[in-house]
Amino acid sequence: MQPHPVIQPFLDYLKFEKRYSRHTLLAYQNDLVAFFDYMVTQYGDTGTVSLTHMHIRSWLATLKDDEMKSRSINRKISSLKSFFRYQIKMGLIIKSPMLKIIAPKNEKRLPQFVAEADMETLLAHVEFPDNWQGQTERLVLHLFYNTGNSHQVTAIAETLEKTNLYQWRMGQWINLERSLLVSSRLDGHFVQGHVDTTGVLRNSINREGSQELEFEFPEQFAPLVIEKGSICINGVSLTAWDITSNSLKVGIIPYTFKHTNLQHLEASGIVNLEFDMIGKYITRKLNL
Repeated sequence: MQPHPVIQPFLDYLKFEKRYSRHTLLAYQNDLVAFFDYMVTQYGDTGTVSLTHMHIRSWLATLKDDEMKSRSINRKISSLKSFFRYQIKMGLIIKSPMLKIIAPKNEKRLPQFVAEADMETLLAHVEFPDNWQGQTERLVLHLFYNTGNSHQVTAIAETLEKTNLYQWRMGQWINLERSLLVSSRLDGHFVQGHVDTTGVLRNSINREGSQELEFEFPEQFAPLVIEKGSICINGVSLTAWDITSNSLKVGIIPYTFKHTNLQHLEASGIVNLEFDMIGKYITRKLNL
C-alpha cells in the first residue's frame, strides 16, 4: 500500500520529528490511505483545501454501513484530526474540516458475573495445594469474587519467598499507589516495588499523634541503610534513623498512618522492606 503524495510529508513528520514507532506509523498510513482512496473514488482528485466535513461524514458513513466498530472508527477520526492539524501547522489549510465531526460513542461491555452458588461449589470442590502457591491461588479467588473492582497480579516463588504475601488473608489491608511519572516533581526516593526482604515490628510508640515504629531486619542488609536515608516499608517511602546493625526506626505522620496499612501492624508483624536503589547499585559496584 503506497501512501498518497499528500500523506507522505505527514508520515515523515511523525517518523523523524515525533519519533513514532513503526507500528504506529503503519496504522496512520492505513487510515489515511483508506480515506484518500475513498475520496478519489467518490469525488475525484480532491485537494485537502477543498475537503469539508461533508466529505468526511460520507466516508465515516460507509464505515458504519460496513459494520465497523465504533472504537475502530474513532481511531480513524483521530488519525484524520492529527493529519489536518499538521496541514494547518504547515500553512496548507486554514481550518480543519474535522471541527464538525462528532465521534461515535464506544460500545460498553456488560460485565459478566459468577453466581454465588457456582463460586461456593468451586471453592468447596477444588483442592488447593497446602503450600504458598495453593494459599495464593485460593486467596486470589476470594479476593476477585468479593471485590467488584479488582486487579490481577502473579506471585512467583521469588515473591513468596522474599515478601509477606504468603501471610495474606481475606480482608487484609494492603497498600496501593499508582506509578509516578518521572516528568513530575519528585520527592523522597525511587521505589521500584522490588522487595528485598522482610522485617519485623519490634516496638510502636505514639508520639503526640505521630507513630514511632522500630523494625528488625537481617544483618546482611545493614550496608544499605544509612542515618536519615530512605527505606520503603510495605510500599511506603520513609526516612530511617537510630540505625543499628539489624534495626532501624521510622516516624509515621498522621496522614500516612491513616491512609496505609501501617495502622494495622501488631507486635512482631512482618513487613516488606525495599532498600534504596542507589545504595544497592553502589554496594554492587564496590563488591565487584
